[in-house]
Amino acid sequence: MLRAFRILAASSLVLCGLAVASQPLAIPAQDAATDGFSSDGIMREMLTGAIPRDVRTFGLSRTDLLDYYARRNYQPLFYQDFNWRADTVDALKVMQASGDHGLKPANYWALGMDDLSQSYDLTNIARRDLVLTAATLRYASDIYNGRYPQSLKKQPSEILLDFDENTGLDAFLKGLAPQKPEYIALQGYLSRIRNLSSQAPSQIDAGPLLKRGISHPTVAQLRQHLTAAGDYSSTAAVADPAFFDDGLFEAVKSYQRRNGLSVDGIIGSNTKKRMNTSPTQRLGVVLANLERLRWEDRLETPRHVRVNIADFSLVARDGDKDVLNMAVVVGRQTRQTPILSDRITSLKFSPDWTVPRSILEKDYLESIQADPAYAIAQGFEVYLGGQIVNPYRVDWFDENISSKITLRKPPSTHGPLGAVRFSLTNDQAIYLHDTPTRNLFSRQDRAHSSGCVRVSQPKALAEYMLKDTVWDSRRIRQAMNAGQIEVARPAKSVQVFLSYMTAFVGKDGRLQLANDIYDLDKDLITRLL
Repeated sequence: MLRAFRILAASSLVLCGLAVASQPLAIPAQDAATDGFSSDGIMREMLTGAIPRDVRTFGLSRTDLLDYYARRNYQPLFYQDFNWRADTVDALKVMQASGDHGLKPANYWALGMDDLSQSYDLTNIARRDLVLTAATLRYASDIYNGRYPQSLKKQPSEILLDFDENTGLDAFLKGLAPQKPEYIALQGYLSRIRNLSSQAPSQIDAGPLLKRGISHPTVAQLRQHLTAAGDYSSTAAVADPAFFDDGLFEAVKSYQRRNGLSVDGIIGSNTKKRMNTSPTQRLGVVLANLERLRWEDRLETPRHVRVNIADFSLVARDGDKDVLNMAVVVGRQTRQTPILSDRITSLKFSPDWTVPRSILEKDYLESIQADPAYAIAQGFEVYLGGQIVNPYRVDWFDENISSKITLRKPPSTHGPLGAVRFSLTNDQAIYLHDTPTRNLFSRQDRAHSSGCVRVSQPKALAEYMLKDTVWDSRRIRQAMNAGQIEVARPAKSVQVFLSYMTAFVGKDGRLQLANDIYDLDKDLITRLL
């Protein structure tokens, strides 16, 4: 049988307001034979029959439960060597503290879970083990995969099967939460934001445009709001709180800067709307972004790149140190950059460009149908059956033509991908790259690409990627200007996270908000609150 744990001392334990009677279970040997739970025993019979109602409340499929128990030869998880495992209560406490992660403790609780009392009925023991295990599987999946993931990183049973019996179940469950600095910082902000209802910054009433030099009663509200938000502080007495002075002007710009707004020091409609966000709305945004961080793969190496799509920014890190920070251009509303975890495996200098089928159909096909010379004018090579062909010899009106032909731009330093492409492993034709359209980086709204991420400092990013290789700065510069393809590979593949963070904690420890450019927050917040 599985490794024995010490018998729980006879005592009354309190778990989240519930009294848990924990007593030794002295079951007669004849009633506690190990094969009572085996593949031919009670647990298998219960799983192949009607699943108990209190097990079904956790929303798991029969497959989830069967898969987990089958791999354990249908031995219980919580009931071991004729006793409830010693860390049962501690494991339950972890799940009941799930609110610290923005999850709902009620999702991991069912009537009877507080009952660890003595029993001589193996069927009853099996049912209780099923309930406890189902709750644990549900929690493990939610904290590891996310409550509403785009796709599962692991099935619930697979997550729990990683549990090493030589460690405590409570410690294992705690370790399933993301360990990234972004998650830990945002999680730490939860308690603060939940307490804001009693100390929320004042609302700004309707009124005129507020800007430097104006006097108006709402300016006093603005001053109070920015003081509560931490952007304004003045040790000197203000002669007229209703006057918009230079100090308030700088405070407004500080607020706008960390909230992804136009930094003009003027309280227009967008800034006022952001300031009048309710504590509940702000809590929802924090919950949504904790959830998105749970969707991501685990951080496996100190060196990694994070793109915040909503903030139009990229940071390259080495451990806790930010090595690079730069502006990026991301996909426009109709061609959104996807949220994904990936790796950069290679760099292609002076890259060619094969037009993705979706872009061919949306951007080029109609113009080429109107006049095949358009393909030539745009500098495309047209491939049919793997051979370059004259575009005039292609039946562009063939209903399947987009699957038969390939448009390619030859290697160049000034093509759509600029001087270097950073290749990822996904099957969506999404990657990072340079761009000849440099003017977009000076705009506040930088959602203009067809889905890929354009980087403002391609050479610096290439140097970061190729650290500890033969590719020094001089060789990188030469390859970027050569006009012919050259491929370089990092010493180790570099993790890349394309994230969508509309709320995050800045280096100053304060909450920063970015615009929800793809309108993704509302639906997720509704489900999480």
